[in-house]
Amino acid sequence: MVVARDGTPLRAFADRDGVWRYPVGAAQVSPLYLQALLNYEDRWFFRHPGINPAAMARAAAQWLRSGRVVSGGSTLTMQVARILDAEPGEPRRSLWAKSRQMLRALQLEAHLSKPQILALYLNRAPFGGTVEGVEAASWAYLGKPSSRLSHAEAALLTVLPQSPSRLRPDREPERARVARDKVLARMAQLGVWTRAQVADARSSRWWRARCSRRGSRRCWRNACASPIRARRGWSRPSTRSCSARWKTASPRIFPACPNARRRRCW
Repeated sequence: MVVARDGTPLRAFADRDGVWRYPVGAAQVSPLYLQALLNYEDRWFFRHPGINPAAMARAAAQWLRSGRVVSGGSTLTMQVARILDAEPGEPRRSLWAKSRQMLRALQLEAHLSKPQILALYLNRAPFGGTVEGVEAASWAYLGKPSSRLSHAEAALLTVLPQSPSRLRPDREPERARVARDKVLARMAQLGVWTRAQVADARSSRWWRARCSRRGSRRCWRNACASPIRARRGWSRPSTRSCSARWKTASPRIFPACPNARRRRCW
């Protein structure tokens, strides 16, 4: 990312693999996001050795009672291990995959500190398409740095890596809203955020932007809502109107469709 002298982002670029990822440390991320992440995903992150036997036992008992996966027992360290050691085509929840994640998690805990493991998650977690890391996701979906997230936005980015393709807010806004509300409910239940804060976050505006030039051949589907296709030079034109459903980053930072550059898409 190219930034101005005062740190203001000017232009974003994908890496050589086409992945949008911008390094960020825990101190640069909104405390609201860290609160939501640690309390929703792994409340005992700073206490366990990489695996949480109690969480694994609870998940196994729920699976035996219901015959399906109700909740996962993975820690943040196990999720980092899965991200770093993933094999293409391997089921995420197979017994072999979980066993290997547990082994890798113990190895990570033996060689890295907790802040280093947390930093790996913040920069490597998948957020849909080729967007990785909370900073890139915050710019791509919300148009702001991760240090300025609201309660609702922090909850959204917390749950998004659980199922990045299914919960992408630019493509599945209703699913994303429901998942976000689950995080908000958990935060209220645990008493981390007040019920007034959660109620205000639930009522926050759910953006839905549409391109004003319907049927334009210069619009690309979802181009306004995601930087993913930018590196390909917009090689797949469509006669359909732009279907962005999310208020996204400024077009001067993330490349978007030609209409977005003229501010027609927000």
